[in-house]
Amino acid sequence: MKHLLTFLAGASAFAVALSSAVAGDPDTLLAQRGKLLVSEDFSSPVEAAKAAPGKPWTAGWRLRPGQWEFVDGAMKGTELAADKHGAVARYPLKFQNVVIQYDVRLDGCRQT
Repeated sequence: MKHLLTFLAGASAFAVALSSAVAGDPDTLLAQRGKLLVSEDFSSPVEAAKAAPGKPWTAGWRLRPGQWEFVDGAMKGTELAADKHGAVARYPLKFQNVVIQYDVRLDGCRQT
């Protein structure tokens, strides 16, 4: 039994290492990837969407409420007490049958 557990642990580690080495985009189960619609690396501040009375919004991020800054290649949102609402970022985009892929880092969060 001990040898079987050792083998299974080793095989699992090898499978994880192999999948990481071959990894590109993760496999999708319900949709096929199509044309890339949006890509951000947050190496510099993003262009925020703007609105003018009677005109549609421009394309881009809507960063309200909260305080937003760009640090270490990440977009960081912080709740402002005056807003009485967590920081919210939106990127309005029309799509259908989409694959959404993103990385998230939770540094210093009180809750998720």
